[in-house]
Amino acid sequence: IVALPILIFPTLCEFPVVYNAFYEGGVESTDGEKYKSCVDESNAMIFVYFFAWNLLYWIIGYPTLVAAGKRRQMKNDTALSATEPHNLPLDTSFNNEELQVKIDIEDDQQERQSNNSTAISVPEGVDERIPPEEDEQHSDEARKRFKGFMSHLTNAIIQTFKSPGFVAMVLGVITACIPPLRDALFSTG
Repeated sequence: IVALPILIFPTLCEFPVVYNAFYEGGVESTDGEKYKSCVDESNAMIFVYFFAWNLLYWIIGYPTLVAAGKRRQMKNDTALSATEPHNLPLDTSFNNEELQVKIDIEDDQQERQSNNSTAISVPEGVDERIPPEEDEQHSDEARKRFKGFMSHLTNAIIQTFKSPGFVAMVLGVITACIPPLRDALFSTG
């Protein structure tokens, strides 16, 4: 994902149209300064994009895909066990994450149903004031949801930092940022 743009942009920066578009310095600068500025800015943009994309993918995308796969597998296992009751699935245990995802989905569905039913059942012109007990219950639910969201986010960030792809990316950025180390591992040209 990063290697190809890093190879392409220095070549593109050799053209005056490109390095003049990237350069934001003075008019009296040499073409060499404009070229170097173009290469530096393009590499910075590539790494910022790559770093942000990796963070979002490993924090949000990957867990979402895994949860979707587990839900689909659970549906398939349920359908299979319904059609063939004598063949039960071998692994009927759930880990906490699967159970939490299932509970969160059920809670969301119940909340949507209750929101739809209250919206339909309240006639026009009726005062919709919420009694204090229900207001406290809603605030407690909101706190629980926020706490659950924060725990999921914290867990996702920790899992991201522990993932091999993210560790490799960070080591690559560190290697690129330390000139003696970079020069020892890679030759210029």
